[in-house]
Amino acid sequence: IDRLCKDGHLNDAQNLLDHMHEKGVFPSVITYNSMIDGFCNYGKWSDAERILREMIERNINPDVVTYNALISALVKEGKFLRAEELYS
Repeated sequence: IDRLCKDGHLNDAQNLLDHMHEKGVFPSVITYNSMIDGFCNYGKWSDAERILREMIERNINPDVVTYNALISALVKEGKFLRAEELYS
């Protein structure tokens, strides 16, 4: 998933993540971070936020890497208030 995201194959990465869930494989925080970072790097903030919500719903606790990717992407997009909300 990480390599797919880094290469810009975000749909393939999303499909693989979905397939993992279907097969009962539980992705780790590292897997979710790869997805979030990939979406952020390609300017797909709403998808990154969707993955964050999914992560939380599945009881995977976001970590410093998660928030760093999200906050950095928001600041780059000029969404300072949303970045501050995530930080608080």
